[in-house]
Amino acid sequence: MTFFFLQILWAEGGGLILLLITLIVLWSTKWDWPYFGISTPYSRNMVMVAILSAIGIFIIMDIGLIPIIEMRFGETDLSDFDDLQGDIVVFLIFSLFMWFTAAFGEELVYRGFFMKRIAIMLGDNQGSWVIAAFINSFVFGLGHLYMGMSGALQAGLAGLLLSLVFIYNKQNLMMCMLMHGFYDMIWATILYLDKVQAVKALILENFH
Repeated sequence: MTFFFLQILWAEGGGLILLLITLIVLWSTKWDWPYFGISTPYSRNMVMVAILSAIGIFIIMDIGLIPIIEMRFGETDLSDFDDLQGDIVVFLIFSLFMWFTAAFGEELVYRGFFMKRIAIMLGDNQGSWVIAAFINSFVFGLGHLYMGMSGALQAGLAGLLLSLVFIYNKQNLMMCMLMHGFYDMIWATILYLDKVQAVKALILENFH
């Protein structure tokens, strides 16, 4: 279990450094959350919309697009998550880790900080936000190259969808965090149940 989390920390090392820098910036603003796009109050309705949206992303990405991507670039490398299979303790700890580093951390860094700063720097208009979304998603994809080219493309496309959600409501980064977290929980659960190949087989069967 220790080695598993060391692998994850190594893979996410760059992202954790960026998160630390972003938290320092947040601290320097005296915890000005709206500066990062977090000002919409949390609500049950937001959670339900986020869950449904995460399922929608799974359908669009993993059922619709990923089979095509993997045919061209090979299977997504999920070997770093092998120890997650069948171990409820690792699954629970990983889930907490994922919600902090990925759902909260990556959205705060990539959407709330970098994307927003790039858009403002380019003119703070609709066009600049769209350009920022593509730049941000490209960099976000590069951060997931440890999952292979298919994994990086999958992350980049998912990041683009989340970026478009953030453009729609620039003060509701919380929605992106929830969507990101629930989407990752879908895959964490599939990995824990050791059903990756079964899910892929079902997707390919329907794809053909």
